[in-house]
Amino acid sequence: MEQALYIQLKRGLQKSIVLALMIACVWPLGKSENAQAQNASGLRISAADEQAILRDARLRRVGNHYLAPECDDPLQVRLDAVDLNQDGKPEVILTVSGSPCFSGLMQSNVSVYVRSAQGRWREVLGFVPAFGVRVQSTRTKGYADLALTVLGGCDPVYRWAGASYLYATQTPGYGQNCTHAH
Repeated sequence: MEQALYIQLKRGLQKSIVLALMIACVWPLGKSENAQAQNASGLRISAADEQAILRDARLRRVGNHYLAPECDDPLQVRLDAVDLNQDGKPEVILTVSGSPCFSGLMQSNVSVYVRSAQGRWREVLGFVPAFGVRVQSTRTKGYADLALTVLGGCDPVYRWAGASYLYATQTPGYGQNCTHAH
C-alpha cells in the first residue's frame, strides 16, 4: 500500500514538474515595449496594425495591461508576427492570458490573424484555449499547420482550410504521450 502511494505521488510530482516547465517555456511574457509585434525572423507589424488587431479582438489598453468587455481582470497580451504562408508578409498570433474569465489563470487563449486582400486584419483561428502555438513544418494549402500547446497529453493541430484554420488532428504534447493521435 505504501509503495503504491509512493509511486502515485512520484508520478504526480513528475507531471507537476513537466507542467511547471511547460508553463515557464510558453507562458506569454506580456506586450513588448516597442509597441510592434516582432519575431526572431525580423517580421514586424506596425503600431497601427497592432491596434487594429487588438480592436478586432475587443481589447482595450488601460495603463500597462488590457481589458476585455466581459472581464474586469487585467490581461496580458502578446502579438507575434509570423509568416505562415511563406509570402514574406506577417500573419499575427495573438495570445491573451492572466484571467480566469477565459481559460483560467493557468492557460491562455490564442487567435490567429491574416491580412485580407483589402488590407484589413481578419481572425482565421478563433479565441482558442491554449498556452501557445507551435508552428509546424507541415503545410496544408500553402499555410503552416499549427499545434496548440494545452494541458494534458494531446495537443490539437489546426490546418488551413482555404479561408480559416480548422481542427484536423492531435499530436503529442511536450513530454507527454498521445494515444489518440492520428
